[in-house]
Amino acid sequence: MKFYILFFSLFFSTIQLVNSQNQQNIDSLLKIYSSTKVDSIRLKTNNRITSYYLYRDINKAKSYAIKQLKLAKQIENIKGEINALYDQETFDAVMQFQAAEGLYPYGVMDFTTQSALNNRLRLSNAETDKQLMKAYQELTKEDN
Repeated sequence: MKFYILFFSLFFSTIQLVNSQNQQNIDSLLKIYSSTKVDSIRLKTNNRITSYYLYRDINKAKSYAIKQLKLAKQIENIKGEINALYDQETFDAVMQFQAAEGLYPYGVMDFTTQSALNNRLRLSNAETDKQLMKAYQELTKEDN
């Protein structure tokens, strides 16, 4: 019994430590972002902030992706623009797909969304692949 108590207390203290480290990381990134005047550093920091918030607060992630896009265009940083557009456009596309599939539309590619996307892809391939359709018909046809 003492082993289980020790194990669970270590487990939960580790989780708490990881969460506090994540909070320190984002606090540091936000401090760097707000205090630096060097645009290339602001751009890279913004990208990391967007990535941090992507699975924690999607609205903040989108807000930072928009800021990242504006800054990247301003300093003519193509890679920064691509990263920002990918984040923003992917978020929007995933959200639209989730809504179309009857899933909760929150823009994150979770396992349920991945599964729905894979099913949609399989159906799409089956409709366009005549050989696959013929094989499916042959396998599902009832013997007379």
